[in-house]
Amino acid sequence: MVALGVQDALAAVAGGKKNTENTSHYFTLKNSHDERVKGVSFDQFVELKSNGVFDESYQEKLAALFLQ
Repeated sequence: MVALGVQDALAAVAGGKKNTENTSHYFTLKNSHDERVKGVSFDQFVELKSNGVFDESYQEKLAALFLQ
């Protein structure tokens, strides 16, 4: 389990800024109970986002999440 965690961490770091932005965006939508990501895995989200489904800025949702 620890080795898998280390592998995941290294893969996340190797993914760079874009991977960090996608992760932040995905969990912001998940935590705000956005219906568009209900039942959607992270990999599916990244694919949908690359196809333009989540083009809007998520900064407002991120701010709203912390203001709750």
